Amino acid sequence: MAKTPDDDTKRPKSKAKEAAVWVLMGMLILGLGGFGVTSFSGGVMRVAQVGEAEITTDDYARAFQGQLNAFSQQIGQPISSQEALAFGLDRQVLQGLVVRARSTMKRSASGFRSAMLRLRPN
Repeated sequence: MAKTPDDDTKRPKSKAKEAAVWVLMGMLILGLGGFGVTSFSGGVMRVAQVGEAEITTDDYARAFQGQLNAFSQQIGQPISSQEALAFGLDRQVLQGLVVRARSTMKRSASGFRSAMLRLRPN
């Protein structure tokens, strides 16, 4: 089969396109890495952070399930997660976890301050 002039001109274009695609892929990976994307699984490990204290998804799930069970017992019938969301139970749970983390942070900070006061010479 004889080469046509069109065959020679098509070849460099496909290599140029391939190189351009790889350059764009490299830029995408570097860009995502720059924004802190280290995992492409999409997993979220924390719901909130209060100071140095983190509220993990496991903490939130346990607290939500406990509150859901307590609320179900209080009204005398089981409720679904969707009903709990409609009642605002998710926001109450998150607020409770944030308040608890803040009070823990304040207690540890005041403990540090009182230890420093004891160490200070009179």
